[in-house]
Amino acid sequence: MIMLKQQCEQCNTPYGDLHRAGEDRLFACKDCGREACERCVEHEPSGPQTWFLRCSHCRGYSLEQRNLSERFSSYSSLSELKESRYAIAMLFVPKSVYSKRNETLIREAIPGLQEFNPSFFLLNENETSIRNAISGWFPSIGNPREATGNGAVIWFNAGQPVSILHGGPYLTELEILERSRTDWF
Repeated sequence: MIMLKQQCEQCNTPYGDLHRAGEDRLFACKDCGREACERCVEHEPSGPQTWFLRCSHCRGYSLEQRNLSERFSSYSSLSELKESRYAIAMLFVPKSVYSKRNETLIREAIPGLQEFNPSFFLLNENETSIRNAISGWFPSIGNPREATGNGAVIWFNAGQPVSILHGGPYLTELEILERSRTDWF
């Protein structure tokens, strides 16, 4: 399904940011037609452990819950990744501090790699097919049974995986730049 809206209509938070943060619930108001993320709907207490949700725009109670993952994804597929000449992919888990940290480092490093014009992809490490592919390419790092959440970074040249860095808390922008130049020259 094609998404026309790419951000919350109340706070303007991009859906990609909500999705990567693991915040998957959206609410559409049947009264005014606006769509809002869970952060923006008003939570009105109505007894012990019971809450009513209300539209913060029109104050209506007719909200329909929607699942962001069914309508939007910030993740790429392996087939998309293999179509790029030079690509950097990162294994992403929404609740992982390392994933968020390393995504920022990669996005900051990419302007320094303009001679290659690389594509950047996020791969959902919670998907079994992604974990199986990674563990097939890099058995010493990939874990087919569970997501590690360390924000591992993979370099692709002409659609083929050429190297991987573990990620975690010690990855630096300089390492990303050096590895890119080494793998792509």
